[in-house]
Amino acid sequence: MEFRVNCCTEDFLKTVLTTKHLFMLDNASWQHLVACSACKYRLIRLQQSERNLSEKEIPIIEGGIVLREIGSGGGGTVWLFLNQSDGLAFEAIKVLQYRSGDDEHTKVENASLTFQAERERLARLDNGNGVVSYKRKGWTANDHRPWISMTFLRGAPTSLFAQHFHLSLRQRVRLARDVCRAVESIHRLGVIHGDLKPGNVIVIRGNGASHASHDRLTWTVHPVDFGCSYDWHETVDGRRIRNYLSHVAGTPGYICPELLEACDAVGESIPVRATIDVYSLGIMLFELLTGCLPWSTEQREKLRPSRTFDSFQSRPIPSASETLTAAKRDQNDSNRCAVKAISHCASSLAGSLDFIVAKAVASDPQRRYQSAGDLANQLDALLSYRPIEGHTETLPVFVKRWTIGNPVKTTIASAVLLFVAGISLLVIANAAPENPRQSSLQSQLVDCPAPAAAVRTDVQEDL
Repeated sequence: MEFRVNCCTEDFLKTVLTTKHLFMLDNASWQHLVACSACKYRLIRLQQSERNLSEKEIPIIEGGIVLREIGSGGGGTVWLFLNQSDGLAFEAIKVLQYRSGDDEHTKVENASLTFQAERERLARLDNGNGVVSYKRKGWTANDHRPWISMTFLRGAPTSLFAQHFHLSLRQRVRLARDVCRAVESIHRLGVIHGDLKPGNVIVIRGNGASHASHDRLTWTVHPVDFGCSYDWHETVDGRRIRNYLSHVAGTPGYICPELLEACDAVGESIPVRATIDVYSLGIMLFELLTGCLPWSTEQREKLRPSRTFDSFQSRPIPSASETLTAAKRDQNDSNRCAVKAISHCASSLAGSLDFIVAKAVASDPQRRYQSAGDLANQLDALLSYRPIEGHTETLPVFVKRWTIGNPVKTTIASAVLLFVAGISLLVIANAAPENPRQSSLQSQLVDCPAPAAAVRTDVQEDL
């Protein structure tokens, strides 16, 4: 449910500081807050009064006020920051997390290497590809941790966006295609994201449709958090893909098998290819279609380095259609609310969609789609009712897909068939036998030996 509040009331400002998801705020009120300096100063005063009651340590950054936490992960915590030195602009500040037990030198060295690589890639990608813009860097004043400043995006993760707006099956496929296109643009600039998951892809709702107008709902897609990214064609080994937090540079459940394999065999090199991100995109597609991941929480915890690759590779991912059907049957399934909007579409997933998901998450990188663009093209073909490359469909499904995907040709073919059918019926009607009594009388006229004139007169009288 969206918040409907008056412009910059006390309640609205409190909501800005406390609501879990900022994208749920009323858009008009938020736009007023962005443009109104007086309301921003009121927000600062309110935050400072609430800050004394908070038990969580808030970083101190010169030049502005840290308002609230908006996200966190293995590499750091992201905060909403009000930059007083730049016209009170809202920014997103990512503050690096230190691992406990590291000495000061190790902390600084690891922080510098991690953030330097992320800064360089953000700067390279800052050319209209939907990626957040890098602004500046620094160190916190209270605990001397490094931070970087980026553009603030008031959006939602892909899975939450689909759930909140009750996206249909077709809309979820369209959203997955748009995510693939955004990742493809990153790959073209020589960067592999390395940690794609719903929380690292922010979706911002467009202004072209109302909340109730789901069929015309628009959005923009923005990949974020490049802390685990790689340069294209880079060669990495097991030591490289373990970051200073001592775990795989990625998220269990979304990380591809070959990176897990490299961690199991420390020192072995693997090439960085687009298929690393393609696997993660396949898992995100599965989650969009079913509302859950292919594995339980306990199983995902086992997908970490420690000789788990063999068991990982031998366990196939269940099909999306079977998972959705099982979730619909299980009344105790915690994901049933997430899939309610598409719970009736389980049969629609079988076939082409199951094939696309299975190919995207193949354990062998050579069997996957070789680029995010290839995956996007197949999803686009599905949306356009065109044949799916490499997938053989049944005749009824093929005919249905062809007719919907080729409306002009279907109309012409239908008109030709109707014309031919009409001509055929006309010919059959003209060739039909005459009235039986009339045929009998006419045969008598031919066979009777009586004078023709008399017989003809009698027959005419009878007719």
